[in-house]
Amino acid sequence: KLVTAFTAFRMLGGDYRWKTEFKTNGSIKGDTLKGNVYWVGSGDPVFDQHDLVQMQQQMRDKGIRHIDGHLILDRSLWGDVKNPDDFASDSAESFMTPPDPNMLAYKTVELRAEKEEDGSLVIRTNPPLPNLNIQNKLTLEDKEGKCSVLKNHMKTAYKNNTLTVSGKLPESCLGKELYLNMYSMKEFVGKSFVNQWRQQDGTVS
Repeated sequence: KLVTAFTAFRMLGGDYRWKTEFKTNGSIKGDTLKGNVYWVGSGDPVFDQHDLVQMQQQMRDKGIRHIDGHLILDRSLWGDVKNPDDFASDSAESFMTPPDPNMLAYKTVELRAEKEEDGSLVIRTNPPLPNLNIQNKLTLEDKEGKCSVLKNHMKTAYKNNTLTVSGKLPESCLGKELYLNMYSMKEFVGKSFVNQWRQQDGTVS
């Protein structure tokens, strides 16, 4: 890591900043963008959901509420880079994210359990995933205890667009994040862009 960091500073300089851009081939008509949105990937490894929402806010600041076009990922920087075959057994782990021009939040879904006013447990995700089928089998333990390793209390399984969440959760674990590697980068970026945009009452065709 030291050699990699040294090489990066030497080649890019200490003031280098990744630059992620949204571009379009269309025009704004009223509150509608008539044309495609091109996400020009820079490979920024720390670009996250908050940054995505801020960039979308810049679009809303221009008066855009509706996108009449496609989201197109510009991957011309380096395309697809695969992990070595030796890492195949860890491919579903949250820490296993290969470099990607359109890197977003390490392509991990943030999952957390929250308690409603009626005492029931609800599962929320970031990004919002309204079309994800969540089977919530999680129960809240009566006893209070430390929330040491969250995945020891909250078990997850994902298959065919269904996420099953089970286990017994101490109250101290409420609101804490569990990170899941569920999608390919392209799927994750597409779902994040569209659902974050719609979360703010925007529409995209």
